[in-house]
Amino acid sequence: MLASVLGACAQQAPPDPATCPRRTLVLEFDGGTYYGDGFDHDDASTNVSSTLYESGTLSAYHASDPDRATRIAMIVDQVCAALAPFPINVLTEKPAPGPYLAVAVGGYPSELGYDSTMIGLGGDNHCETGAPHGLAIVFGDQIESRFGDVPEMVGNMIIGEYGGLKAVPGSSSTTDCMSTRGWDPGVTCTIGGVDTARDPATACGSGATFHEHEAFALAPCD
Repeated sequence: MLASVLGACAQQAPPDPATCPRRTLVLEFDGGTYYGDGFDHDDASTNVSSTLYESGTLSAYHASDPDRATRIAMIVDQVCAALAPFPINVLTEKPAPGPYLAVAVGGYPSELGYDSTMIGLGGDNHCETGAPHGLAIVFGDQIESRFGDVPEMVGNMIIGEYGGLKAVPGSSSTTDCMSTRGWDPGVTCTIGGVDTARDPATACGSGATFHEHEAFALAPCD
């Protein structure tokens, strides 16, 4: 598997260096302290997210699982495969320096002050510029506590939260990575094309359909 060999995947189509030197997504599975900010300020490099109401320590994803590394590799491979056509570097360690976006994948919403109905936190309300330096959180252990052994759903959430941080509209399709209605267990999401069904309740975009592939390809810079 790509992830088990590299731990990350390189971008397939580098963006124009004159307008966008790079787009980088960092996947964080080892937990840590994350900080809330009530002033619409995000900084993935310092674990600050405007979507958090309070600060707290998120436990590592599957911290005591002897097969943790294999499970993480499966998820990273899924994310890499979905984002391979786009100018996005996917890393599992923070680069120095930034900027970059990050999705933290860890334990339970109660660790950050939320109830058990919450399975992820991210921003899709920055429809013009995305969320520069944005940080999203996917409660991977909570997802699997509710839905069973579903690492593919964790991967779906990562891709969807990244898209939200990049102002990609939500989709009403339950097989799409930007689904606003969730996915059935066992479904590995896909990124659609020119006639992707747009959820009319989503914050970004307009009309009944949108060009999802283009939205990912032309997403705002980090």
